[in-house]
Amino acid sequence: MNNKAVPAGRQGFTLIELIVALTLASMLFIAGMFSFLNYMKTYDRVSREAELAQVRQSVLLRMTREIRSADQILASTPDRIQIKSDKSVISYYRYDNKIRRVENSYASYLTEPGQIKKLAFLYPAKGLVMITVDQDTTEVYCRNEK
Repeated sequence: MNNKAVPAGRQGFTLIELIVALTLASMLFIAGMFSFLNYMKTYDRVSREAELAQVRQSVLLRMTREIRSADQILASTPDRIQIKSDKSVISYYRYDNKIRRVENSYASYLTEPGQIKKLAFLYPAKGLVMITVDQDTTEVYCRNEK
């Protein structure tokens, strides 16, 4: 066995080696942080879009159910619908930057401010209603209307 002692000047890293190692580590850290921040921005945006899509679908589903089972469409304007169902009169319209539902004299909001930018109704045929909430559109037929 040959046990040679390491010379006293060769026991650590040189200054150049430390600078190169720190530079590479810093570059990897910065690239990792950039990737992580980009991921977080994308995640926030996609989460917000998914939440708004759920809100639109929920609003459309509720309106569709009530119009489909209504007895009669009372008022038909491009920005408001009023239907009669049993002994209730139900209205939907956009008010104060929210979707408002009024049943008889009781009002409630289906959305928070700014969640929905557009609410429109078209009436292509008697009993048929085309509802547009932002970019989502559906058609529903009032089955009980005479």
